[in-house]
Amino acid sequence: MKKDSDEEDSWNLVTCFCMKPYYGRAMIECTQCKTWLHMSCAKIRPNNVPDVFKCNLCRKTKGSKRRSARIRGDRSRFLA
Repeated sequence: MKKDSDEEDSWNLVTCFCMKPYYGRAMIECTQCKTWLHMSCAKIRPNNVPDVFKCNLCRKTKGSKRRSARIRGDRSRFLA
């Protein structure tokens, strides 16, 4: 009985940035943040699924985190 409840919950679970639930559509997990996205939202075709996938947010934040940390580090040096 619990299995049916779990399946129903996962069917309506929202994880994709499109804010739409699973509803049986093919999904892919970002290997960095572990967020599940609809393959259509990630623009990935079922016949071309990569072994390692990073969502747009993880791809964009890779450089910006380092840059912002560098900027903060430089500022503190001038304040001292």
